[in-house]
Amino acid sequence: MTPKTLSDFGGNKVMLEIAPNVFAVYGHLQPGSLRVKAGDTVKVGATLAKIGNTGPSFGPHLHFGLLNRPDIFTGRSLPFVIDSYTLAGTVDFKASQGDALAVTSNSKQVRSVYPLHGTIQNFP
Repeated sequence: MTPKTLSDFGGNKVMLEIAPNVFAVYGHLQPGSLRVKAGDTVKVGATLAKIGNTGPSFGPHLHFGLLNRPDIFTGRSLPFVIDSYTLAGTVDFKASQGDALAVTSNSKQVRSVYPLHGTIQNFP
């Protein structure tokens, strides 16, 4: 999908203020799956929504980031580290064609790192 309006970027999304001037953005969420609404207090580990492929997306995935203001266009990205996840595989971009991704299995537990582009992660 080619975005036509500013609200199309990132598709269906949730933004949480997790600290003063720190906003977590979860994008490309499945329509109708949101479990939170404006003003809710959200606890760590709570389900926010289901992963989807809304907005400019070639398939279901989560676009996550931290920003210094509640605006995906003017907010600056902030660094973050994820405590723990399982690396499920790595995308082989040269072998991938069209919207079919070739994934090399590479399962291992990873701690205290930033997920890299082209990796497939599983979170508890």
